[in-house]
Amino acid sequence: MAPVALALTPSVGLAVITPPTVKTEAASAITQTTATLNATVNPNGGNVTECKLEYGLTTSYGKTATCSPPPGSGEGPVAVSGAATGLTANATYHFRVVATNAGGRSESSDATFKTPAEAVPTQTTIIAQSGPPVTQAPIVNVPERASVKPTVKVIKVELSGNALLVTVELSQKGTVRISGTGLRTTSKKHLAAGRHRIRVQLTRSGVAARKHHRKLIVHVALTVAGAAS
Repeated sequence: MAPVALALTPSVGLAVITPPTVKTEAASAITQTTATLNATVNPNGGNVTECKLEYGLTTSYGKTATCSPPPGSGEGPVAVSGAATGLTANATYHFRVVATNAGGRSESSDATFKTPAEAVPTQTTIIAQSGPPVTQAPIVNVPERASVKPTVKVIKVELSGNALLVTVELSQKGTVRISGTGLRTTSKKHLAAGRHRIRVQLTRSGVAARKHHRKLIVHVALTVAGAAS
């Protein structure tokens, strides 16, 4: 019997594809309504067929942004990002990155960012009052013989450049004195009963307060004839 030769062939191994490795990075370019979501995705040698950034007000997310650029099929981390839109001011948002290749789906841990609060309009000055409202005339000198108490009411305060236009209403003739934090004290004598608009210049500190949207304190006083000084 003739000998038989056996040919041995090496076994063929199967390539094992690992799911992508994903990681969230800090969000950037955050405004009241938009933000850029950042992450890294390592395809681990398997072509990434889906990559998205999920975001929302809770960990249920609800909105998605497509990763840019596509992570591809390499074996190193790729920086990706996505645009989050339709956000609300002064709110905390959650986000994560999700990527899929032939090895499976990977979800990163949750990350958060907060949108800024709404800004104060640049041309609005906030007028505050110390003590009782100025419409109740917190400083009034009344002559003893007067049978009717005189009053001064502040009707409106408007910003005009580096000054305030203060509209007051007097119940009778007198002198109006306007002062306060950030204001140049201004007096108008012998004003008749009725409405008057008085221009009050801001001091340097008042101009700075307006620029940085800080409060100004306004005091209005009425002195009538015969009152003590």
